[in-house]
Amino acid sequence: MIGLLLIAALTAGSASAIEIVAGEGVEPAFARQAEAGAKAWQRIAQGLPALPDAPPIRIYLFATGEKKLEAAQRMFGLTREEVDRSWGVKMGGKLPLANADPIHQAILIRLDHPGYQTPAPGFSLGKIAAHELTHLWQSRLKREEPGSGDPAWLVEGAAEFLGVRSAIAAGLFDRAQYDAYCAASMRHNAVAALSLDDMTTEPALGDAGAKTSGAVWCVLTRYFEALGRRKPNGLSAYYRSRRNGTPWPEAFEKAFGVRPNLKSTAPPSRSR
Repeated sequence: MIGLLLIAALTAGSASAIEIVAGEGVEPAFARQAEAGAKAWQRIAQGLPALPDAPPIRIYLFATGEKKLEAAQRMFGLTREEVDRSWGVKMGGKLPLANADPIHQAILIRLDHPGYQTPAPGFSLGKIAAHELTHLWQSRLKREEPGSGDPAWLVEGAAEFLGVRSAIAAGLFDRAQYDAYCAASMRHNAVAALSLDDMTTEPALGDAGAKTSGAVWCVLTRYFEALGRRKPNGLSAYYRSRRNGTPWPEAFEKAFGVRPNLKSTAPPSRSR
């Protein structure tokens, strides 16, 4: 059995309910962070195209990665081999901090990474919860759309962008803290040579993340922020086009007014 410290049911308009389920050994403060990020995400997600209601989403928090994998095996009736293949997929030799499962409408997050013991925005549990909630929303959209899927940089970049927005809106960190975190992350890493072509698949994106010590997430977030300054409603317009079956390159250019290119969306100057 999972020892429950907190279950918070969150609802927003026609959005799915979200439950935060904290396992044995999880500090209540972590559950409160996840709840704050999820609430903020629900408010922000109301600006995205509406989808039919879905079953409640559960965000499970586990003290260790091993407990996370054991729970996935038990809850979903899987063999350990199946769990290792679908929930224990390693990127850069490390177990993921979180997984989103669209089949079971569940998110599983492990809390044994040392980053959680720091105030670093990149490890804000509210940001991670909102990031994974975006993936569940994306998966529901994909089931409605024909055609091929989006490249990894777009899937992950949009999720990280909305995750950061949600965490800031929830007051889990502020803009100055996030900018300082990104500046420190990017200062000593080879991010200048990154291109979107290097991050079209999950393995390639994982390699880019490993080479830049994770700074790639800041790069992608800033890229989507720059796109948003060009077209404030661009992300919503993009997903509406995708839901209607428009191929992703065409939908991207139509929504944002540019072709996908990290170099082409430098933030506008303050005077503009």
